[in-house]
Amino acid sequence: MSDEKLNNQNKELKIKKVTTWEDINWRAVQTDLAARQKSLVVAYNNSEHARLKLLQESLLRSFSGRAMAIRKVTESKGSKTPGMDGKVWKTSKQRFEAIKNLKRTIFAKSGDYKADGVLRVWIPKRPNSKRPLGIPTLTDRAIQQLFVFILDPIVEERSDLHSYGFRRYRSTNDAMQRLRHLLGPKSRPTWIYDADISRCFDTISHEIILSEISKIIPSRRIKFVSQWLKAPIRENGSYIRPKKGTPQGGVISPLLSNIVLNGLEQQVRGDVLKSTSRPKESKLVGNWVIRYADDFIVTSRSRKQLIEENIPKIKTFLSTRGLTINEEKSKIINLESESFDFLGWNISLKTRKRSYNNMNSTDNFVLIIVPTNASIKRIKTRLKEMFKYNNNIKALIGDLNPLLRGWTNYYRTSYHSQKVFQSLGHYVYEKTRRWLKKKHPRQTVGKINKKYVFSNSKRTWRFGINEKYVIFDPSQAQHIRFKNLQLGLNPYTYEDYYIQRTSILDADKFRAAVYSKYNKKCLLCGGSLYGTEPIELHHIIPERYGGKYTLLNIVPLHRLCHKNVTQRPENLIVEEKKINA
Repeated sequence: MSDEKLNNQNKELKIKKVTTWEDINWRAVQTDLAARQKSLVVAYNNSEHARLKLLQESLLRSFSGRAMAIRKVTESKGSKTPGMDGKVWKTSKQRFEAIKNLKRTIFAKSGDYKADGVLRVWIPKRPNSKRPLGIPTLTDRAIQQLFVFILDPIVEERSDLHSYGFRRYRSTNDAMQRLRHLLGPKSRPTWIYDADISRCFDTISHEIILSEISKIIPSRRIKFVSQWLKAPIRENGSYIRPKKGTPQGGVISPLLSNIVLNGLEQQVRGDVLKSTSRPKESKLVGNWVIRYADDFIVTSRSRKQLIEENIPKIKTFLSTRGLTINEEKSKIINLESESFDFLGWNISLKTRKRSYNNMNSTDNFVLIIVPTNASIKRIKTRLKEMFKYNNNIKALIGDLNPLLRGWTNYYRTSYHSQKVFQSLGHYVYEKTRRWLKKKHPRQTVGKINKKYVFSNSKRTWRFGINEKYVIFDPSQAQHIRFKNLQLGLNPYTYEDYYIQRTSILDADKFRAAVYSKYNKKCLLCGGSLYGTEPIELHHIIPERYGGKYTLLNIVPLHRLCHKNVTQRPENLIVEEKKINA
């Protein structure tokens, strides 16, 4: 989109004289922001550096950028957690006032900006340890989000091909699919370096962050990033002035860590040029890096190559960024005799059992990917607690089902998880049966079953209140084939590709059908349903007026959009007519 069209579009948003949060046209805001971010990518790829800086400044000052920044911050999980100033934006009036305040900050001189301090809290980290979480004020979070808007499209162009953490529309499933592609064939590299960076967020060099940021941001805005890095940290009444690191909890911190770690893949790959196409196997020589945030593994065809070439390169790369390898947690693995854990999965090679279907295979091993024992143990511990503290079956189902669905959804992309699901399903069945017997000690098993068991064509034992409200059975979670990611496509210029390839990892087929009907986008604002905001299903005709839970009467909406529709139903009617037309 041209600069003139962008300016006209921003003027249209202002002409409407938006005076309240409820008056904001989120579809127009989403469209304008997406067009601006796409223009940033085009300018960067065309090496139009001066124009790129102007476009970034224009986005920072735009109403759409500021409005979306406030929306993202207030709709995130941590929106109710205040920073040092103790403030949260609960009401629509406070949110709209925040948009205006953000304008004053952005339009002021860069030297006038002073970041508020960061509140440090400690949260549990497995096993039996804690990690520091730095919580900025909501104002600083909103400004950081605005800077993410202008930085992330460019960082996507500069990112390692096989980096999957903290990136738009990429997930742990993409990382595991890449591992499956590398380690599944007979030509697999069998030596793995499972690396762990020691306190990555806490030790990143401020100098390297500012140096990298200066290449892709207007120089007058570097002061903002510097302020966030050096913001005082308050802990137990005292203040600390950080000389390194970026606080976990800051909106921009994950992006900064990716900026610093980008280039690690190329460091290991050596002379093999970065390419969006698939290089020939003769050029690969088994050297690959798969990274998710600060967790990564390196593959090789020999132990010697790992020790003499790859690991020294990695340590040199990290040392220039103020980072070190945690030697106690990092290890070299021979995949033919050992397994390793990565992102909650256990990866191993097992001797192939010959059958009629694979008699012609020359590979003596098969790749097995299953949930880790630690993950299985954690979910069973949480389930045990829920059965212990709930004495009402409706409340029990409300606690169990989100946990069981979420856990099985994460692991459904591997066929070998089915055996674990069967075992977990039996565990839930036994726990429920004993819980019901304890709840009704004077009733016979037959009476308990008659009251709480509801069977269907697929499953005989389904515990619940009625046929629709039952405990989710993990053994019924089916394997999902995860699509390979097409490399080198920037999500800001190829967003439709990423939205359409995203599988809904939910056992609810109806929800999947609703998502597909509306092209996996919110009907009101047009934003992707696979972002960070919660999604709710809305009845066009309310249930109290006879509206049914059918595909014709249900639409997917972001939680914020759902609130707007509840207050102004006419907004949804207009958008629905556009879709049907």
